[in-house]
Amino acid sequence: MKKILLILFNLLLLILLIILVEDGFRHTTEPVREPANQKEGAPNVLQLLKNDSPELFDKSSLKDFFKVGQRIDKSQIKSIDNLLGNFDGMTEISNNIGAASGWFFSGEDQVDFILFIDNENKVLGAGLIGIERPGLSKEIGKENADFDGWVGFLKLDGNMQQVHAICKFKNKEAFYNIGSMN
Repeated sequence: MKKILLILFNLLLLILLIILVEDGFRHTTEPVREPANQKEGAPNVLQLLKNDSPELFDKSSLKDFFKVGQRIDKSQIKSIDNLLGNFDGMTEISNNIGAASGWFFSGEDQVDFILFIDNENKVLGAGLIGIERPGLSKEIGKENADFDGWVGFLKLDGNMQQVHAICKFKNKEAFYNIGSMN
């Protein structure tokens, strides 16, 4: 009888935990207000990032640059030789919003922010780097890489064939391709 009560108690705790996590997740994905440079009806990517990573958001110049739907000139997107990074994946978190994650070792260069673009170089969303990835330094054989994880949010479009992650370094003018996801 004790085992059954203990199992029921554990199940109750698990259900309460799921409800609390789901409620907390819903709170962080609900836009508070749309910034002035945001198109009406577009997911509030900036607010999602600010809620998710306030310290990283405040350190970036993303809020001054970001506009959903703007196009990045193809000549402004460069490739990186011997790229150390990965676009881990994307998950739909609502009808039109996805969350993306990955990692990118930038060495001496400081990444300011990440943009997600489609095949036509139209901005779909944005991300921030500086998320802890324990063991990454050891895995790739580079010091100080354990905080080179990135997360971001983007507008999902049923017609998208591929999403590209590009980064903007603090000390460089161009954008750099750091990965793609189908």
